[in-house]
Amino acid sequence: MATKMSPERLYLDPENPKNENEIRHISRYVFASNFISSDDSILDCACGSGYGSYILSKKSAQVTGCDVSEKSIEYANSNYKKINFLVRNINSMHYLELEKYDSFICMETIEHISFAECIAWLNKIAIAIKSSGVFIASSPMLRYKDGKAYITNPWHVNEMPREILLYVINSIFKDFEIKLFHQKEDKFTSLEDEDEGFCIMVIRKNK
Repeated sequence: MATKMSPERLYLDPENPKNENEIRHISRYVFASNFISSDDSILDCACGSGYGSYILSKKSAQVTGCDVSEKSIEYANSNYKKINFLVRNINSMHYLELEKYDSFICMETIEHISFAECIAWLNKIAIAIKSSGVFIASSPMLRYKDGKAYITNPWHVNEMPREILLYVINSIFKDFEIKLFHQKEDKFTSLEDEDEGFCIMVIRKNK
């Protein structure tokens, strides 16, 4: 497969990453796959070109990838034959539509939608997710330089400071098991005292 970059969508070969950036992106999905079950039906939300859905499919019973980009879904359907891909905007999905899935993966997505849309989306997940299902999402935590917040990516409209991100997660996913991780390159450690950088949240609904 050829590797190319379009705005915030990465087209790559998940079996053969070409650089550190591709390795970081692939690593998030490999990490997420450690928390899903072999009998899970999974929705890969805003799946882009589908490489993450392909990685998840190695560990789960069924994966559906959805993305608002027709071009990305066309690419995904051409390259990953045994996965169901849909052209769908996650903001327009009703929680009743989401209830058919056990677990949800949402990598590099919530920073691309407004704060209000993010809250609405997370609430839908909290309602729709099944017992023992898992919601795994990533988000950058707002960075600071010389005491001032800065965003290095012009496509990000909703980078939250650590304290806001954690407040949102804990407020919406009450009575869920929540584990937070920090990603540095292809390594994942407990978030603990990290204030900036990349957060991976693993949220499981208790039985």
